[in-house]
Amino acid sequence: IFSAGASPGGRRFAARNADWMFIPGRMSRADATERIAQIREQCVLAGRPAHSVKFMRHVSMLVRETAHEARRVSDWITSAIDLPAARAYVKSISQNISTYGDIYKQYATDDDVVRVIGVSSGAIRIHGAPQQVAEQIKELYDTQECRGIALTFPLWHVEEITRFGRLVLPILEEMGLWVSPHKRGWSW
Repeated sequence: IFSAGASPGGRRFAARNADWMFIPGRMSRADATERIAQIREQCVLAGRPAHSVKFMRHVSMLVRETAHEARRVSDWITSAIDLPAARAYVKSISQNISTYGDIYKQYATDDDVVRVIGVSSGAIRIHGAPQQVAEQIKELYDTQECRGIALTFPLWHVEEITRFGRLVLPILEEMGLWVSPHKRGWSW
């Protein structure tokens, strides 16, 4: 069971019932770590082991062969963001989802940050060369108990997903963070 509930009731529900909990990408490391600790405490209060729930973060993924090329493409996408549309997105999300309202209220007037949100829909932005990308994913694993990532690609094209699979997944496998489906019997 996956849960994305961030309200106090949503967190209690996750602590009682969920196997996985989604932690917003735009949430700071400190806030994410605090949220995880709260869920751990609530699991115990609900009569479950503290580590019953695994955590997933939302990641905007852009991979290129070199860091320079990744930066060039990321900067191009960022410069092309329609600021009025991105501001409208931030306003809408802030008004309709309490978690994002708390997170985004500080960003509403900063055009540079609104552009980044426009690129990534509020996800953690991991744009880089394959090794850089893998190391940033490992950092999420090591420092924020991130055991899964919900990927979004700022350029929705099969080539983007294929590139991630071809260039990054082998590195993650070497790091022990990912196992190819055929090596795990095509199961979760």
